[in-house]
Amino acid sequence: MTRNPTFVLAALLLAAPACLHAQQEAQPQGEPLSLQQALATAEENNPAYRRAVTEVGTAEADVRRAMTEPPEDTRAYFRGRCLAQYASEVVAASWDSVIFDVGRESLVRVPMLEPERGTKRVVGPLFDRCPSAKDLLEALTQN
Repeated sequence: MTRNPTFVLAALLLAAPACLHAQQEAQPQGEPLSLQQALATAEENNPAYRRAVTEVGTAEADVRRAMTEPPEDTRAYFRGRCLAQYASEVVAASWDSVIFDVGRESLVRVPMLEPERGTKRVVGPLFDRCPSAKDLLEALTQN
């Protein structure tokens, strides 16, 4: 049975912040971790990736594509774009929220309780005009 790459993406994205954090801990001070380094870490250390490729039968190309191209018709788009565009400022991501560290006194949680509100159609333009997570958070609070 072949799984939809969207399922695989969700599993990978939920594990990505932990992989990113572990890799950043090993980085020399002041050197940010690139998205490619984070993806390589996920491939090496994420059981969901290995299971998707070996047990579930998802083509490796589909898994790799799902890691960088979130589905556009659910809240996974918002979560995936946040991790792709603002990885260094994302401290956690789950099915229904993304948590950012943008230098404020406390972390900022963006709830995603309604799956339809995180689609490309709804939030895509925000990513195009917000170069930082701080800009994204300001734009979200204005809407």
